[in-house]
Amino acid sequence: MTVQKCFDTYCSNIQKQQLLDEGLFDTADAALWKQNLLLRAKEMRSINLENSGILETLQKLLRENLTEATADGIKNAAISSIIDGMADAALQYPLLLSLADFYKAKGDISSYITCIFFAGFVEGEILYRSGAMEDVSTHPDELIVAERSHYAEITDPSVRAYFLMSYHNLAVCSVTKHEDIPKSYEYLCAMEAFWQSPEVQSLDGQNGEFIQYMENTRRLWLQLSFNTSDIGTPACDYFCRYAGELFDRMEQETGGDISRYLIQTYGPYLNSRVLLGHLTYDEAAELFYVKYRDYMDQALRGREEMEFICFGLIPTLNILSDMLDKAGAEIRSRYYAVINRDLAQFAKCGHHETQVDSNINQALAEMCVKSISTVSGRDEKEKLLFNLVIKRQLLTYLHTMMATRIALLIAEQAWQDLPGYFAETGFTDKNEFLSFVEGATRLHDLGKIYITDIVNMQRRRLDTEEFHGIRRHPELGAKIVEKDSDLSMYRDVILGHHRFYDGSGGYPESFDNTKSKLHKIIDIVTIADCMDAATDCYSRNYKAPIVFETLLGEFVAEAGTRYNPDLVRLLKNNPELQERLTAVVNKERLDRMFEVYSAGRKMYI
Repeated sequence: MTVQKCFDTYCSNIQKQQLLDEGLFDTADAALWKQNLLLRAKEMRSINLENSGILETLQKLLRENLTEATADGIKNAAISSIIDGMADAALQYPLLLSLADFYKAKGDISSYITCIFFAGFVEGEILYRSGAMEDVSTHPDELIVAERSHYAEITDPSVRAYFLMSYHNLAVCSVTKHEDIPKSYEYLCAMEAFWQSPEVQSLDGQNGEFIQYMENTRRLWLQLSFNTSDIGTPACDYFCRYAGELFDRMEQETGGDISRYLIQTYGPYLNSRVLLGHLTYDEAAELFYVKYRDYMDQALRGREEMEFICFGLIPTLNILSDMLDKAGAEIRSRYYAVINRDLAQFAKCGHHETQVDSNINQALAEMCVKSISTVSGRDEKEKLLFNLVIKRQLLTYLHTMMATRIALLIAEQAWQDLPGYFAETGFTDKNEFLSFVEGATRLHDLGKIYITDIVNMQRRRLDTEEFHGIRRHPELGAKIVEKDSDLSMYRDVILGHHRFYDGSGGYPESFDNTKSKLHKIIDIVTIADCMDAATDCYSRNYKAPIVFETLLGEFVAEAGTRYNPDLVRLLKNNPELQERLTAVVNKERLDRMFEVYSAGRKMYI
């Protein structure tokens, strides 16, 4: 298989998965939905095998004596696939790093910089999708900036643009990763100095795209440095001065029209007015909310373009939430209540492409997390998280509801057959106990909101970073609930459902599940989680499913280490319970999955 054929096939498989995923949102007909699910399962197994083979083929090409023609072919194919929206770290990242070394040795600075830039891009993408933005490295950008003395030697202006983009990344990463606004400002100043240097101005000073990129960087810096508060420092002085200048200019240019640029400059402008003593945070939040209200109304009237949502609505929500976090409790509570209603309404009117887009799902999740403390009562908080976060991620939602059904069957039987067994949990009432088990299981995978692209990957084997991302989801979920007085009760179950019964293995290693008073409930959720995952032949295509009897044998073999021996004994010695569980995970699975899908779909129609 040629290099180009490898990339064409791989990217075609990505598009095929997208179509298969969308097919699960397009129908309310039970027979057609089940048919689509079965087709997806079959096709995804084939895609997974083919793509894994392609990755091995490309790696083999790199290990052989690499010629310049082969290197150029791999480079062009890799970059084209990224530009076409097919960024995939396992496919492109190792190839581009190897190619960068090849071109560096050849003295081809232009190709070297190009490979380093795109390798850094796909690395950032996978870390973002893994919920590990703190691990994003600035090393690729530093390598590119270090080559700035070669700027005039590079004939392609699109490659020269990577220098500005790397300065941009250094400035942005200093804020998003380290919250170091002064350091970010230093990088911004370095970018300005580089831009004004004679060699850059002589080659690209009149290039409209370069000029716009500088302007966009300044605007983004304002948004990301929104929390600056050190009056008198160079960074804060620049923030206040430029925020005012930019807002005045944008308002004049747009005639006051609510464009995404205007509203995203309005927030920093209002913050600068607070810093200068002209407004209070309460007043600033009130003023920004008026603009937000008009903007959200556009979204709710059906303006659903992905660009509008991702680059307009989401940043606007982030700015408003930052303002509310600084405002008084009364204003914060009042407006977060409105935002929650808006988000719920937006979710209902969303087309399926907004439901499968990880950027939108993550933004909704982050807003829910920020506003959850303003919602009254545990039931309402659970409902908000479940409807706006879990239900929008179909595969996680299906698994969650299947695992919940399994957990309730086991919990009810254990309560009946093992009197007093759960005394240490603090529950003395059966209904309260089962209600807790249900709530905990429904939220056990809450942390997957930050890693939806990895959860939904399935088109190939996960790489090391992605496995690391998957293993982070219990900690990510626990962080959402642990600071909330109503939801913190679920923290140990969310954090511990991938730990071994005896604490000897599993993740996260930092959590000792054996010392939790909810240890036995954690054990129930662990078994339910494993039972659904191991027997699912429809939505988990990276691993062949096993029958219930085989799974029960695995439970017995690992009882006392990985699984609670009392619960395993309960399963082993109760034929009626085995029959009910077998029906749920085998004979009834498709029907139950469709029921779950239909219940979730009602949100959007």
